[in-house]
Amino acid sequence: MPKQIAIAPHFRQLIEVYGFEDTKLLDKAVATRSSEDWFAILFHDTEAEEFFAVDFAYYGRGQSPHGIDRIEGWEIQNDYVGPFESIKEFKNEELKQSFF
Repeated sequence: MPKQIAIAPHFRQLIEVYGFEDTKLLDKAVATRSSEDWFAILFHDTEAEEFFAVDFAYYGRGQSPHGIDRIEGWEIQNDYVGPFESIKEFKNEELKQSFF
């Protein structure tokens, strides 16, 4: 099983308040990727035997276009990206503003 990684507090908070059904989702984080205004966390779902990501976009301070308060300027862009075959596939995906 892949090793769990540390996630910055503001990304942890965004994941926790988003409303994912899996309340233990953060325990399944195995990798991250980022660029200047984009960040993604890869999770390993052992039940489904797949890797999937949640990605975040940086919009600056204030309200998001969807009326949800941002945390340190970040908000969730996509709540499911994938599936990925492996951590390596996630790490080698061409970095863009978002995976979508």
